[in-house]
Amino acid sequence: MLMGGVSLVVRPLQLVGTIILARLLSPSDFGTVTLAMVLIGTSYMFVGLGMDAALVHSEMDRKKVAFQAFAISLFSGILSFLVLSINAEIISSILGDVDVAVFRGLLPIILFTTLTIVPEAMLSKELRFNRLSAAVIISEIMYMIVAIILAVMGYGLWSLVYGKIASALVRVILVWLFNPSWDWIKPKKWDWDIMRSLLRFGLQTTAGGIVSYFHTHWDDWFVGRQFGTTALGYYSKAYDLSNNVLSSFSRSVINGVFFPSYTKIQNEKERLTRVYLKSYYVVLLMMVPISLGMLVLAPELVPVLLGPKWIPMITTLQIFAFMVLVRPLSENTVPLFLAVGRPNYMVRAGLVLSVVMVPLVIGLSNWGIEGVAIAVVISHIAGVAYNLVLVERILPGIIRPTLSAFVKFAVMGLLMALCVQLVKPYVLQLVGGIPNVLSLVILVMVGVVVYCGLAFLTQKTLIYELVQLFLVGLKIENRFPKLAAKVAE
Repeated sequence: MLMGGVSLVVRPLQLVGTIILARLLSPSDFGTVTLAMVLIGTSYMFVGLGMDAALVHSEMDRKKVAFQAFAISLFSGILSFLVLSINAEIISSILGDVDVAVFRGLLPIILFTTLTIVPEAMLSKELRFNRLSAAVIISEIMYMIVAIILAVMGYGLWSLVYGKIASALVRVILVWLFNPSWDWIKPKKWDWDIMRSLLRFGLQTTAGGIVSYFHTHWDDWFVGRQFGTTALGYYSKAYDLSNNVLSSFSRSVINGVFFPSYTKIQNEKERLTRVYLKSYYVVLLMMVPISLGMLVLAPELVPVLLGPKWIPMITTLQIFAFMVLVRPLSENTVPLFLAVGRPNYMVRAGLVLSVVMVPLVIGLSNWGIEGVAIAVVISHIAGVAYNLVLVERILPGIIRPTLSAFVKFAVMGLLMALCVQLVKPYVLQLVGGIPNVLSLVILVMVGVVVYCGLAFLTQKTLIYELVQLFLVGLKIENRFPKLAAKVAE
């Protein structure tokens, strides 16, 4: 749960940085960098060939597998970097309205990512989430600091490029320092059986990652090619403000914590079912109010925080808010599939989502970026349905409690959204009819009070457990004996 706390700490910092950058830069700047990152991000799927997941899943001695995993990931990373560097001009033209210099400027991120794969996997495998979380926090803060300073100095979109490079470099340095043994760079006698074992699992994971990345970012490429970088700036920022909340939580908590936890109990079906449901409750508890709060407050949030130039993205942001509501149903399945050795399920689920998404995006593109966003949300609903079928095969009987929990949390979120909507006219009248920071703060506080009250009434035990886990992470649980007694009840 420490990683969950980290995610909740980092995200507000990211939000503040995003607001500042959105006011300093244009939608076109964000769109250009987003388009360039489409293929850079795709290379992440090949860099490492799934060695991070394979290393965490492997039951072999880490000293025997770390060097080989690092050698495999390093080779694939360097190869990806060289291929993209040599063909940068061709690739830039395929992507669309992307300056080849921007594309080349982002390429070093591939090499930095290659160097973090194995040490981050080892931290995760050893459950050293405090060190991993520190690397996440500091690297994200570094991105914001560098990007904001350079944006103020007038570097334009290059402030985003240099910020991403600085963040990736700092993350490499930190995860290496946090793994002082450096087992992965100590040469070992090459074992072909170990290599085949790692690649057998890693390549299946890579295939799932490629499919997942396709259905996550293919729409970015389509919007950039079809409507231009300014429209992509609106579209990507709407996605960032909504779904990247879940994505950052997914990387740090769902994949970072639940995957190694599931792995340790992968053969205990009853216990695995309980832990899976509990982790799902945690994700819903945090994501539902964010989703529905964003839906009801988007018309005030965008002009107040980002400025009037971002108003065209309001409807798109509201549409994407629905995806935050349904994605927790499928996000938690990824570490489960990996833990039980079924990464092929990720591929199958991703293919279903992609098959639904591509024709829908093309068909609804006549409605602009809003139509594309609707298509993406519908395709994710289809993907969620198929994911539940696959989870049922692993944990029989899981669908009913999963859907039941979703309905309960969704009802709480809808009641919260309804209360906020009802008081909104009175709050706006109080501040003169025009949304400002004060009205936004009041409305957010109304939502927080209502949702927390409903959650405490209906999910008291879950909240007590989360608080206790947080205190354990801080090593101060002995100071709160009454809380421990509450949880024991």
